[in-house]
Amino acid sequence: MVLLLPTSAILSSQAAKISKTMLECTDKRLKCLTEFFQHIRIIKLYAWESEMLGQVNAIRGKELQFLKKVIILNAYGRVILQAGPILVSLGTFAAYAYIQKEPLTADKAFTAITLFSIFRLPLMALPQVSTSLSASFISEPAFVIRHATFKWSNEGFEATKTETLKETSGKIGLPAQLSNVTISLPKGKLTLIVGAVGSGKSTLLAALLGELQPEYGVVRIPLRGISYAAQTPYLINASVQDNILFGAPLNTARLHRVVKSCELEKELVHLPNGFQSEIGESGVTLSGGQKQRLSIARAVYSKKQELYVFDDSLSALDAHIATRIFNQCFNESTDGLLAGCTRVLSTHSLHFAHLADWIIVMDNMRVTEMGTFQDLTDITPNGKFATMLKTFDRADESSTIERNSGDQAKGVGTIKCNSRSKRSSTEDETATGCSGVLIQDEKKSEGNLSWNVYSSYFVSCGAISAIGAASLLIATQVSSISTDLWLTNWTSNNISGVDLTFYLTIYAYLGLSTIVLGFVGGLCSQYAGLSASKRMHHALLHHVIKGTMRFFDTTPVGRILNRFSNDMNTIDQKLNTTIVQFFTMLLALLSILAIQSSTAPMLLFLLVPVFVCYVSYQRFYGKSCRELQRLDNISKSPVYAHFAQTLNGLATVRIFEMIEQSQRTQASKINENTKAFLLLNLINRWLGVRLEFLGAVVTSAVAFFVSHDHAVLSSAMAGLLLSYSQNMTSLLNWTIRYNIDMENMMNSVERIDEYCQVDTEPVTLFVHHHERYTLPKSRTLQLRPHWPEHGKIDFVNICVKYNPNGPPVLHGISFTVHGGEKVGICGRTGAGKSSLLLALFRMVSFGSAVESGSIYIDEVSTTALTLTELRSRIAIIPQDPVLFAASVRVNLDPTGLATDNELWNAIRKSRLETFIKGLSGGLDAEILEGGDNFSVGERQLICLARAILRSSKILCLDEATASVDHATDEFIQASIRKEFTNATVLTIAHRVNTILDYDKILVLKQGHIVEFGPPSELQSKPNGEFAGMLQNP
Repeated sequence: MVLLLPTSAILSSQAAKISKTMLECTDKRLKCLTEFFQHIRIIKLYAWESEMLGQVNAIRGKELQFLKKVIILNAYGRVILQAGPILVSLGTFAAYAYIQKEPLTADKAFTAITLFSIFRLPLMALPQVSTSLSASFISEPAFVIRHATFKWSNEGFEATKTETLKETSGKIGLPAQLSNVTISLPKGKLTLIVGAVGSGKSTLLAALLGELQPEYGVVRIPLRGISYAAQTPYLINASVQDNILFGAPLNTARLHRVVKSCELEKELVHLPNGFQSEIGESGVTLSGGQKQRLSIARAVYSKKQELYVFDDSLSALDAHIATRIFNQCFNESTDGLLAGCTRVLSTHSLHFAHLADWIIVMDNMRVTEMGTFQDLTDITPNGKFATMLKTFDRADESSTIERNSGDQAKGVGTIKCNSRSKRSSTEDETATGCSGVLIQDEKKSEGNLSWNVYSSYFVSCGAISAIGAASLLIATQVSSISTDLWLTNWTSNNISGVDLTFYLTIYAYLGLSTIVLGFVGGLCSQYAGLSASKRMHHALLHHVIKGTMRFFDTTPVGRILNRFSNDMNTIDQKLNTTIVQFFTMLLALLSILAIQSSTAPMLLFLLVPVFVCYVSYQRFYGKSCRELQRLDNISKSPVYAHFAQTLNGLATVRIFEMIEQSQRTQASKINENTKAFLLLNLINRWLGVRLEFLGAVVTSAVAFFVSHDHAVLSSAMAGLLLSYSQNMTSLLNWTIRYNIDMENMMNSVERIDEYCQVDTEPVTLFVHHHERYTLPKSRTLQLRPHWPEHGKIDFVNICVKYNPNGPPVLHGISFTVHGGEKVGICGRTGAGKSSLLLALFRMVSFGSAVESGSIYIDEVSTTALTLTELRSRIAIIPQDPVLFAASVRVNLDPTGLATDNELWNAIRKSRLETFIKGLSGGLDAEILEGGDNFSVGERQLICLARAILRSSKILCLDEATASVDHATDEFIQASIRKEFTNATVLTIAHRVNTILDYDKILVLKQGHIVEFGPPSELQSKPNGEFAGMLQNP
């Protein structure tokens, strides 16, 4: 048998190599899923679910192909080890009979059989142990490499604490190059870094903060004492207070002053628990402006820092809010909170340029100018900054910057620029009140598993495959028992000569039949498990990606990923093998009991008390183990969630020196998980001690019976019973263990089934008889090929609720937008602007009841359409420009329907042709995760290209230009006017002056329409809402 181990080792080695490649596919799939779930809102708005499902399923298909190869190799390895005792016993008995020339007696045969059986179970477990061990060696280096990419190294930086912060003659290598940079930041002053979209502002800040490695030159920065507000706010899934403090000690007076200075007081009033209200994952309950203000508050709260850095933190805010925050936080003349500190603010807005002590102008990844405001405007009137300032003034001619006189000669006066604060898709839910705890603890099932869980798995296996595998395993056991009975018959007679050959031949046939049936049965069962893995992953992915936005808003991404990683891994690689082992052990145990009861019925009376103990132990152990396994699974979700959350804001975590705190938090969550794991192992040992004791009792009882009843039993049968008693000890032990392991692993099926029951978006809704387009219930609408042809939109009595038990955020909204009209949508925070657009896309449910209203596009009710039909016929340019880790081509058109000419045409019209052609690969150039190799403005232009490519009769803009400079804003607006001349355009405006030439303006207030009409009419309306916005932003 030892000679068979090298062959098994070779097969295990090959399986390990394939497993390594399979794990790479698994990592790729999980990375893809992470990206999709983080940006699920955008995917739904673009109706790209099918394309994303296709991408994940393609990766999953490759993963399953590798898993199939591993299964086959493991099956070969298992059959070799299982065949070992059979082949060795066959060879031993033949050699003994033919060489020794003596009959094979029971004492010799069953002594040998017992010894061979001792090896059998460890050898059967060897493939599984080998696979697990190989997987651990594969996982270790993969984890280390992946982790290393997230570490920041100070190597190459010369950091000293000086009165100024300097970077001299430096060249920064990744991700973009800053060449020949020489800057000096005056201590205790305000430095403004300005430049167009993609000019290198954020890259320069990254270099200044030590996030980029210099190739040469010197960078002098403080190693400690830096506060930072990122361009994309980084928020943790915690309370408002925890997000502001971010590990700093609580100073109640300063906290309240910071909140007031950052214009967050009103928001806290609307939150049910004030400072202690949870904001959800990535601040899902907050608007974009609120997130930015919370990020600023965190940076400002951090006291006595040497450097405060703000990456475009004010540009996306309302002008009046940005002005107040600037005066209350940054402006030295108005005694701002950061007065006297070294402040660096990057921005494409020039509202505050005249108040800066020092200005750095960026263009094409270079510092082109530096100096005071007066130097750059008076001394170099034709320079880059002066030109930018003139362009800015022309673009913002409706706004003026008034400089106050007197004691606040350098303060910021009124900025009459009516840009409105951006709101997220959950703005109105927040405004109307959300629960104090948005993310609930993960639900933990209790008690025994439902039979529905088992039936769900076996249905996924496929009825034919499952029944076939079970039949083959039964046949294998029958063949194995027949082999032992034949040996008993053989040794009961003194067989020699020709009869010996006959008995040996039958024994060989039975043994080989056991091997072949075991191999085929095992392979069939593994294929059934593979089928279950495929079907369950497909069902899980389909239901989750079709889930409602409320599900994603209240469920952390880490919790969802736990199903796709830990639970699917259990189903892929462990569950089926455990079920087969349990079934095999149970069949063997039942076979032994059948033979013992038929041969020596009195043994049953001796074994009954033992079995009562076994059952009691099994129930007690099973209940405890099942609950601990559930705790183990649930406690893994926070580990994944915190890790993903930290990676999303790694720069912020590093700069605030929260790495150790984050590591402690992660370690704490891992410790919580390992508590359950440790207890699982402890109760496993508890069971082991008791089962071994009971096994010894069983063996002793059988030996006692055989020795006192030898007159009834033949020596061969006595040997068989003793051999089986030895086996039964192990079989009882392993049957219980595999049974409990099976129940524990079935918990993963239960958790996946739970997510297969999540609320999904309705494909179509019932269309009422009173609506102007009726539809039979049995089918959906057959759309005209070019619908919508005109783009007319009717909102009829629309009411929207984010929470079924909550108050409505839109109240009976009714208005009509004629085809080709351009309508701007205005309103204060929480007015319902984004909710209106989301209702158009059916991203929020306004139900099918009469009182909930209807929306019609070209006389067709949107509730009569499938979501894909509806959303694919409407174009949108969202506020957050999301790019995926894929090629430019895929980011523009995941469907693959557009031709290269159409793609280049859209790129050309978006003013990206030169940029895309400059990339290595052009359309096939890879975009980094999150679009990190594109600036925010360039990402927004990609979104513009998507809208142009869709060529829809309806275009929606949700504050699409809030985070871009005025030049890019002007270009996007001009492109929309040109490319969507005949289309209906609905725009939630960040800068109200950009929609003054629209056909109509819709003004919302607290979910009601208060004004609707041409801009000129609304501007001239005495005491009107829109007129008030223009006069008092």
